[in-house]
Amino acid sequence: MWKSNSDIPNEVKRRFESALALRDAGHKDQSCLILASLIDQYPDWSPPYSIKGGILFDLNRLKEAEECFRHAVRLKPQSEIASLCLFHALWAQSERESAMDEMKRFTVAGGISSDYQAISNELLSKAE
Repeated sequence: MWKSNSDIPNEVKRRFESALALRDAGHKDQSCLILASLIDQYPDWSPPYSIKGGILFDLNRLKEAEECFRHAVRLKPQSEIASLCLFHALWAQSERESAMDEMKRFTVAGGISSDYQAISNELLSKAE
């Protein structure tokens, strides 16, 4: 999509920042509407998927959050944040095997995550 933040058109930045401000003010549904509009217009731009997924996760709309995080991971497979968000959305739905598959996908692809390391350590200690 855009190579750097400076390449993002000002109108797009303004709308994205508006969605963030609405989210932060507790107007999550309005924020999701703006993010959905950005996703429709710029389907290859990952940040709206991640932010919308986080809002949906907070609203306990886990399947919808999962879909957003899957799109973010597809667009940015090396994104630790997108991967961790997808992991947690899957785990929260008791989809443990799928969550572990995402952790494995990220690490096999060369991703390094102290959060995944901590999760692995915790799971191993519970298995003992």
